[in-house]
Amino acid sequence: ELLAEVGLGNQMASVVARRLLENQASLTEDSTRDLGPLSIKGTEGLVVTYARCCRPIPGDPIIGHISAGRGIVIHLESCKNMSELRDKNEEIMSVRWEDHLDQEFAVELRVELEHEKGLIAVLASTITSSQANIDRISILERDAHLATVNLVINVKDRVHLARVIRKVRHIHNINKILRVRS
Repeated sequence: ELLAEVGLGNQMASVVARRLLENQASLTEDSTRDLGPLSIKGTEGLVVTYARCCRPIPGDPIIGHISAGRGIVIHLESCKNMSELRDKNEEIMSVRWEDHLDQEFAVELRVELEHEKGLIAVLASTITSSQANIDRISILERDAHLATVNLVINVKDRVHLARVIRKVRHIHNINKILRVRS
């Protein structure tokens, strides 16, 4: 049964192995201590997904939630969805980012701006000139003079995100920009 659960992705082999090792009474104290946090790598062979509720990016403090069929789901440590799961130690695992990840991560931004002809084009151009791609954009007009722009962009890490935000803040008639988290 256990092998079938691992094969179906309902149990992770590394978690099962850790539990089996912890249960062996013959192991020495050195070999049963905490195995340490798991590095997040794209090529490790582990099933790793990133939570859409909080959209973690490299550099963020993160935690892993073990989910049947989804493997390790990576959340921000401060994610509201994790608060109810923190007491279940067997479902939570310590994780950390690998030093050099060669991929991009989706992050959601909310920009409040004053209506001005061409301002959305300037916003999009500023983001793309910062080497970030825009995946999704929606505009909510609050009144005749103000609008809220919600964007999902791809960035490499928190440093890259900070660079994008800094450039957007310098655009005339941008009132506020913030990262949206759960």
